[in-house]
Amino acid sequence: MNAASLETLILPLSALYHSRHNARKKEDYSIESVRSLAECITQVGQLQNLGVYEEPGADPGVEARPFGVVLGGRRLAAYNMLLEEGRIEPNHPIHCLKLVGDLKMASLVENTQRENMRPADEYETIREMSEVHGYSVDRISDLLGVSALVVERRLELSKAHPELIQDFRDDKITTNQLIALCATTDRARQLEVWRAATYPWMRDPKELRKKVLAQRIDCSTDPRIKLIGGVAAFRAAGAVIHGDLFSDSEDAGISEDVGLLERLVMAVAEAKVAELQSEGWSWVEFLPEGTTASYYRLGNAVPSSALSDEEFASAHPVLAADIARVEARIAEIEASEDDEAFSKECGQLEDELSDLSERRDVACAVYSDEQKSHAGAVVWIDEDEIMIERGKVRTEDRRDASAATGTGVVGGREKASAGRKEAAMSDAITRSLLGRRNAVVQLQVAQNPRVAKVLLAVSMASLVTFDSRRFGVRDRGVCDLTLSNFSDGARLEHPIVGSDGEAIRDQLRSSIASLVEGLPDSPSERFTFLALKSDAELDAIIAHGVGSAVSVNALHKGATAALLDALDFQIGEHMEITADNFFKHVPIAIILSSLKDAGQDYERAVLEGMKKDQLAAEAERRIKGTGWFPELIRSPARQAAPQESAGTNQAPKTGATTPAKKLAGKKAADKKPVSKAAKAPAKRAKAK
Repeated sequence: MNAASLETLILPLSALYHSRHNARKKEDYSIESVRSLAECITQVGQLQNLGVYEEPGADPGVEARPFGVVLGGRRLAAYNMLLEEGRIEPNHPIHCLKLVGDLKMASLVENTQRENMRPADEYETIREMSEVHGYSVDRISDLLGVSALVVERRLELSKAHPELIQDFRDDKITTNQLIALCATTDRARQLEVWRAATYPWMRDPKELRKKVLAQRIDCSTDPRIKLIGGVAAFRAAGAVIHGDLFSDSEDAGISEDVGLLERLVMAVAEAKVAELQSEGWSWVEFLPEGTTASYYRLGNAVPSSALSDEEFASAHPVLAADIARVEARIAEIEASEDDEAFSKECGQLEDELSDLSERRDVACAVYSDEQKSHAGAVVWIDEDEIMIERGKVRTEDRRDASAATGTGVVGGREKASAGRKEAAMSDAITRSLLGRRNAVVQLQVAQNPRVAKVLLAVSMASLVTFDSRRFGVRDRGVCDLTLSNFSDGARLEHPIVGSDGEAIRDQLRSSIASLVEGLPDSPSERFTFLALKSDAELDAIIAHGVGSAVSVNALHKGATAALLDALDFQIGEHMEITADNFFKHVPIAIILSSLKDAGQDYERAVLEGMKKDQLAAEAERRIKGTGWFPELIRSPARQAAPQESAGTNQAPKTGATTPAKKLAGKKAADKKPVSKAAKAPAKRAKAK
């Protein structure tokens, strides 16, 4: 009988306990994860029911709690955290669904049949929370359970051309490519470069960034020309403009006087900055790159008052006239009851009115002298317009601004900068470590047909038992049998750092080359060709194909742990940590902490006096043979094999990748990882 909900219940927290039927155990939830969810619950409430079953006394020690939680263990942990902190009472009401049937299956389905939000959707949501609802970066971070740095990076993508955002949503452009294109705020240039990048090498992020920053000015399209007063003003300032024979426009022409144009634009901006300074703000800042992360860190002081309608019309006659014109046209269409005109114009007019209304709100805001003493204004250029925002508050001034004015501050950063800490690995080296491990795991699966067939059976079983109408997109685990851009693990978009990177990527292909040599192109001919192979050869081909699709996750848990345990996988048997693949690419603080973790930080003062390259080489020398690996890719130590008799004294297996100082049995210094990867033929792939 399938698990099903019979009725909706509202139960007190004191009646609930974490059921043994829950597929996830209590220890699966990190404190940080539970804390994030608890804060989310306090702000937006309970968004999803808990799944419970009634079985009093089913688990030891919980006889007084009659309902076991099968679905929503982390939500229960969050509620219990709030209870322990005194923020809710034991009788706090919890919305639940009463379950019957196969409880384990219900829990497994809830924890596997889910898919993370797409980056483009996450970006749109974060931008709306910041710009429309005025949420601070920190509040968005708490609500979505992501770091403040992720929030700031998503907000920075607002500089992208709308068509590029759509390509991003359709998986036609990667995050790194989009970031590279956003090196310029010229949206037309972004799109131009992307559409011109027809070959894969042209779409490398570094190449895209180089192209968007090319030094030339198209006077007919560059919005800065209008900002400084047009082509005539540009020429009057001394610019050399080459005419365009294929255009009749008076503004047509190409100029290479980029520096002159930038100086003229800066003069316009500086004039506006001086005008704002005369208003009495504590500070005024020009944002040369527009609304980047530094802009989103600024909060907004709530205006002390607003202009009346009459004052607004008097101070801003052009804007007031535009609003009146759009409102009159909308009223005219609605009165005419012309459905065709309504569908054709009304949507566009309402968007225009919304934009005008936002500008009106900004124009009507009135700030007191006390507010100005704790706040400032920013100026930036958006295509052909000078943009101004008053009442901005820096992070360090938030408390004083709120206390002095009593009107509060919304949005922005409430805490320190979200930048990467000095003693933290870069994203590039993190991906490289995971990519190396994944490449080795792929090869191990390719050499183990039994494990490969189990992975294949898992996927096939999921297909034949999967009901898409009921459960949505299925979890693809560690092997989805495709080479798509699905990158929950480390299969794709994880470039390997080090001189041996290409050789590592090529091992899998080169190891199967002899088995598929002469493979025909058509499916029918391929069937005949492969039908002549022996069972062992077919197993090898299948194992290599499955291995190529393996994408293990960073954490040793779930499907990743099951696969690595089945392979008896120990990273130390396949690679070593060196200066080339690790130490040269991390901060000095990471090198020193790595040596300490491995028990090799003797003569610390000498190490701290070394330059980066010298320290990296010394770290490689000391780490060699210890079996030490960064925690990110360590494999759990093997369990000691049971002894056959009391008189047997077996040495433990080598290759453990826990810190050297914690190894048991043989001394770590006597161990030297065997590099199977080094024995495999290394064939460099052609990258031309």
